[in-house]
Amino acid sequence: MISALEMRTDQVRDAAYCLHTPSGVVVTWAGETSTTGWYASLEAVDALHGQAGATQARTGRHHLTDIAGTGEAAPRLGQARLLLRRGLPALRAATAAATTVLAAGTAEMFALRRAEDVSGLSGTGQVAVGILLPEGRVLLTWRSPLPTLVAYDGAEAVDVLHGHNGRTRRVPLDLDGLESAVGLLSERLAPASATVVDALPLLDDAVTDVRASHVSQQ
Repeated sequence: MISALEMRTDQVRDAAYCLHTPSGVVVTWAGETSTTGWYASLEAVDALHGQAGATQARTGRHHLTDIAGTGEAAPRLGQARLLLRRGLPALRAATAAATTVLAAGTAEMFALRRAEDVSGLSGTGQVAVGILLPEGRVLLTWRSPLPTLVAYDGAEAVDVLHGHNGRTRRVPLDLDGLESAVGLLSERLAPASATVVDALPLLDDAVTDVRASHVSQQ
């Protein structure tokens, strides 16, 4: 199943697309910055981005809606397929590279330290840890009981999306923080990699089914 994560402000628009697999959810964001991530469950997506997590401090509310199975959904599904097909290889490459550098002990890591919680979701202090990969990408996980692992084009993309005008900054890790960060990332890499493996064939099946439905309704 493919869902759209709608942002509801003055107008409703698709903020991201979610591909559901038996081992997790792949989310790719619709925007100028290429970002695709793994979430352990749909509940994690909804809690971190959905209406349940929206507060008055947020600029908009997100709402998950299924876009599979109706003829009107075909254009949205085409966009979802395009973005997921772009994002999945990047996520797969990032998880593979992170596994390699962590095993070799050569990982360059950082934390996101948040002075003010603008979104009302993450709290303050050290809210996430990330790894700078050799090809320039970044793999980031939030210090949340709801596991996620998100690939970004680079460190600047992390700053743009999460910096909140300097309220959140990338900072180096001390030895204790480094050990904790390595453990957290290592723990989440295996299930994220499994979801990526599951995702591509499911994406093909989902789009094929909806296209058939769309043609039959014309």
